[in-house]
Amino acid sequence: MPSRPPKAVIYDLDGTLVDSAVTVTDIINMMRFEMALPPASAEFIRPLTSLGGRQLILSALGCNEFEVDVHLEEFRKRYRTAEIEPDTLFANVRDALDGLQAKGIVTAICTNKPRQLAELTLRSVGIDKYFPEMICDGEAVRNKPAPDPLNELLVRLSVHPGETIYVGDTRTDFEAAHAADVDFLFFDSGYDVDLAVAISRDKLLLKHSDILLYLNQF
Repeated sequence: MPSRPPKAVIYDLDGTLVDSAVTVTDIINMMRFEMALPPASAEFIRPLTSLGGRQLILSALGCNEFEVDVHLEEFRKRYRTAEIEPDTLFANVRDALDGLQAKGIVTAICTNKPRQLAELTLRSVGIDKYFPEMICDGEAVRNKPAPDPLNELLVRLSVHPGETIYVGDTRTDFEAAHAADVDFLFFDSGYDVDLAVAISRDKLLLKHSDILLYLNQF
């Protein structure tokens, strides 16, 4: 729990605010079809999306290290022109963000997703206005699970770690928050089954608007 009343809530993006596995699975399956591979299920793709672009491509396409960069660039090219459906936004997200805004709590994004794709996703689901600050892939010295992106956001937002909550859906997010000494809340969207089992119940968000109940403790 934060050591002071929270002034900032920072969110991961994929799997936390948006069920990006829907879009990712569609693109991967187009590529798999062109490689004469059978389609993959969203259940298979979902946990891979938390591993970063290279590992996603390696696992989802079964390619080797020499091919991965070409396939990753093609994947990102297709993502930039993909139609991201507004209903991939998880339920109660807007309620949570409106509630935080009403409390005067600033919100930001910390993601390992490339900025162009992150901005596209936020615009497509209609929540870009809530996030004046965002740190994306390659914009800090190290990506998550290192604390660097969160530390950079703390400086930009002028908040102390003890006044901050980070909401994520994978162990990568959990480890980044721990390293930055920031309180962590876990949104269980099915992207990290192991963490869902290990996380303590008081750190679990069953729905996004539950964060407002969590803040009532302060």
